[in-house]
Amino acid sequence: MTQPRTLADMVAAEVRAHLARRQFTGAGLAAALGKSEMYVSRRLRGDVPFDLIDIEQAAQYLGVAVADLMPAAERAA
Repeated sequence: MTQPRTLADMVAAEVRAHLARRQFTGAGLAAALGKSEMYVSRRLRGDVPFDLIDIEQAAQYLGVAVADLMPAAERAA
């Protein structure tokens, strides 16, 4: 049985999707956040959740609203 996806997992998936759409890398996001590539990699994999400051800075780097990094179901609620 698979575990239910958490909000943190879904946010990581949204960030990965936005990175892929723009053909940006985790290394580029790490530089934009002022963090190490390992720090960002662990969050993109869902091992550790993004914090709110990271989400805000990631949205700015990606050129999207913070709400765009929330799962579609969460935005609709």
